Amino acid sequence: MTLNKNGLIIYQGPSLLDGMPIVAIVTGLTTKSANSKTGAELQTWIIRSDISPRAALDSGADASICGDCPHRPKTIVELIRGVLKTRTVRTCYVRIDNAPRAVYECYKRGNYATADFDDMIDNGHDLYDRVLRIGSYGDPAAVPVSVWDTMAGLCAHHTGYTHQWRTHQSLAHLCMASVDSVGERAEAKLRGFRTFRPRGSNEQIWANEISCPASEEAGRKTTCENCKLCSGTSSNSPKSITIQIHGPVSNAIKSAGIAA
Repeated sequence: MTLNKNGLIIYQGPSLLDGMPIVAIVTGLTTKSANSKTGAELQTWIIRSDISPRAALDSGADASICGDCPHRPKTIVELIRGVLKTRTVRTCYVRIDNAPRAVYECYKRGNYATADFDDMIDNGHDLYDRVLRIGSYGDPAAVPVSVWDTMAGLCAHHTGYTHQWRTHQSLAHLCMASVDSVGERAEAKLRGFRTFRPRGSNEQIWANEISCPASEEAGRKTTCENCKLCSGTSSNSPKSITIQIHGPVSNAIKSAGIAA
């Protein structure tokens, strides 16, 4: 069997969110991401290990890796021409039939080796100049924080986001609290987090917030790989980050009532 050297399994075991089987895989080790916003960050994918990302999403089993994230599928009830109709809205920007599906299929074929952290720490590694993205898909809270601490220690820097900031304050040094309102921003700050807040077109930027420097609204001054501001409280910056809702999910987010 030929192993895929572009990825490694960094965790395999029960989800810390609901105890179901999950796996976390880092990719980009040999083929760097061409994403123009994030740059060549190492990506980490947190997925169910027993069913495909699509099956998990459709059945609700994605709660094992996403927790209570408000961007999971939800049912919207609308009154259209006097008739009540329902539809399902998913406001997550990750297209699970692309990278998550490919990573899962490679994992099921047995093509990823498991990371030997002790060997990497003792005998050197190739990550010392790389930036790690914690939770490209899935919430970092599903994985033991010790795994992320080890990975972040092996890399030059990291970025990360969690919607589970109310229950996993141990991630504050690594991750931004993903918040969806000004009220949540204030609450997360009281819990010790810096925040990342998507905002509607009519919402202002508040004190101690700045527009994401890698965003279109800020003129794409840099990439996430080079910016590194979204690194939780380990960043020296006192500023939190905000970004205007954009892309194909923007209308869905508004219709779901998450932003104005």
